[in-house]
Amino acid sequence: VFTWTYTNTCTGNVITVDQEVTISPVPNIIVDPVSVSICSGDFFNIEDVQVIDLEGTNIVLTYHTGSPATVLNQLSNPYIGYPGTFYILATNEYGCADEAAIQVNLVAPPNSGFGKSITICSEGPAINLWNLLDPPYDNNGYWSDEYGFGINVSDPTNVSFAGQPGGTYTLFYVVSSDNICDDAMTPVEIIVVDPGYYEVTDVTC
Repeated sequence: VFTWTYTNTCTGNVITVDQEVTISPVPNIIVDPVSVSICSGDFFNIEDVQVIDLEGTNIVLTYHTGSPATVLNQLSNPYIGYPGTFYILATNEYGCADEAAIQVNLVAPPNSGFGKSITICSEGPAINLWNLLDPPYDNNGYWSDEYGFGINVSDPTNVSFAGQPGGTYTLFYVVSSDNICDDAMTPVEIIVVDPGYYEVTDVTC
């Protein structure tokens, strides 16, 4: 409370006025995390960012694509699937505001190519699994018998189905991820056909 005093030099009258001044606290926010990496094709919910006001005021949050944060650059959808710098605006009950930046980074997933299908005879020659994989793919992957058919894929250039019953066999080319993205897996399909058996029951000359 401030007290103002005015003295009229002509009359000598003294006027005293009390003035109450309220200083509204300005929010001071910190965010965690300040940088987020997502896999290409995935989305990040910016509302998951933890926001704390060090001044302890009640804040309402909005999310923006630019700074200063305004209604013109406010996000209508909190799910972000592209890289860039985004802003969180915190407005408290006094109408005061603070903003903080969030960096979203996009990470490329591993690439395991596109698989094909082949039909072979069970007693036929060994096959080269690489012939069943179309590029583009990362060449640091490995072949896997994920379903446990008992197929030896240790040498993918020489895979034999000899002795295997007829049916459809799915093998996978797997490229392990070295980041937040999932491993990439591409199936290839081998349809094994049993050889035909014939019995001669009659011969006509």
